[in-house]
Amino acid sequence: MNWKDREKYMNLNIIKDNIIDLSVDVDAIVNSANPFMSKGGGVCGAIHEAGGAEFTEYCIKQGGLRTGQCKITPGFNLPYQYVIHVLAPKYNKMSDPEYALYTSYSNVIELALDNNIKSIAFPLLGAGHHGYTEEMSINCAKKAFEKVTADIKIYIVKPKVNNL
Repeated sequence: MNWKDREKYMNLNIIKDNIIDLSVDVDAIVNSANPFMSKGGGVCGAIHEAGGAEFTEYCIKQGGLRTGQCKITPGFNLPYQYVIHVLAPKYNKMSDPEYALYTSYSNVIELALDNNIKSIAFPLLGAGHHGYTEEMSINCAKKAFEKVTADIKIYIVKPKVNNL
């Protein structure tokens, strides 16, 4: 099945929004986490800030992440039931950086489906300080989502200017 046919079964939308306070309803958001699952900068820091101290404490107790690995936590003070944390690869540290990013997106979707999540919002994984372009991140996401046969609504969230 090609990408255009897949879109008929899976709702994929690329939106400009604030992942902390989305204008669409989703069951889960994705956190581009650091290896310790602790409060960091950028999107990760904003998610931890909005999730509250209990959220950050819970995340740290999960034992951290390896590149491409993901873990799920409750949303705590966030308006989402779940947060899936993934350690996105760094472009210049991978022998096949696009495959590594594709794997990160695939791992998140697999964990979401295992937890019966019906709607999820991703930031642009790897884009920015991890060295991927926005276009590479979106293309890796689309390749990963092509394999999804379940009914799940997926959003890729591009940040608003001066906003997460």
